[in-house]
Amino acid sequence: MADYQIKSNGQGSFGVSAISERAQKRAAGPPLTSDLTLVFRGRTDALEFVTAGEAQGFTFAGKELLG
Repeated sequence: MADYQIKSNGQGSFGVSAISERAQKRAAGPPLTSDLTLVFRGRTDALEFVTAGEAQGFTFAGKELLG
């Protein structure tokens, strides 16, 4: 199972949701929940987040949406 799920709104924005417990604990501060989605205005911003996450060993379902 992937740590994050990427979705597209079809209008150029992308949402990234933490779906594993490990990903939900990644951020400093209160843990994320699976119903929280980080929204990126464009492909470049989302890809920066994905690249940083992969460098830390996280996996992303739906990465193909980012091209």
